[in-house]
Amino acid sequence: MIIEACLLILLISTTFMVGLAKLLKLDLKIVSVAKCSIPILLIIFGIRAFAYEIVMIQSDSMQPTLFAGDIVLIDKFSYGLRVPIIGQRLTAGVPKRAEIAIYRSTINEQPTALIKRIVGVDGDQIAYKNRTLYIDATPTLPYSIKNEITLQSDGKPELVLRATELIDNQAHLVQFAWEQPRDTFTHQNILVQPNTYYMLGDYRDNSYDSRESGLVKDQALIGRARYIAFSVDWLQKSIRWNRIGQQL
Repeated sequence: MIIEACLLILLISTTFMVGLAKLLKLDLKIVSVAKCSIPILLIIFGIRAFAYEIVMIQSDSMQPTLFAGDIVLIDKFSYGLRVPIIGQRLTAGVPKRAEIAIYRSTINEQPTALIKRIVGVDGDQIAYKNRTLYIDATPTLPYSIKNEITLQSDGKPELVLRATELIDNQAHLVQFAWEQPRDTFTHQNILVQPNTYYMLGDYRDNSYDSRESGLVKDQALIGRARYIAFSVDWLQKSIRWNRIGQQL
């Protein structure tokens, strides 16, 4: 959102400068450069605002699906064309359960973008208790539970539990801390309202999501995560070649 705002300001100011120079009949080299840059800025802004952008994962909240250092391609038009920065929908788009989406939120009153999994849509009755997600009173039933040792973004090894969760016949892995979950991660009987969504991180015991921040408004959606375009392990200073191209 910040980059979009900067691009928009740059585009407007450059256009204004060119227009003012033309009005005053100024023939300056910088004006010629600015005039040539307007189409380029317009294309870049259009692609980023309405089509695609890439984001780098910086936390562990979506493990084991996404790791810190993963660079993810975000498809914006699949959720409908929207007014840049504001997020107001211009065309139709239907976010679905189990999709991974990026959206605008706040943490400690600071604006930020979060990437989580959509688990509840309009009309769903959501409950989360005993580390199990319930949709309309039906458990998603994590199964194939096993212990794993994983490296967190700070490089420390952590013993975790991993399980397979099923939402709308789509299976994906979720992760839990070895110790018991916090009481704040228990929600019961939440009805998802129209044009809102219930979001969860795949690392269920280490994610700031709808269990704490509440339902996400449609206007806050930015786009759907499609692919891992690139992946860097900053601690090992290496590229995770096996993760590149994975579909989400």
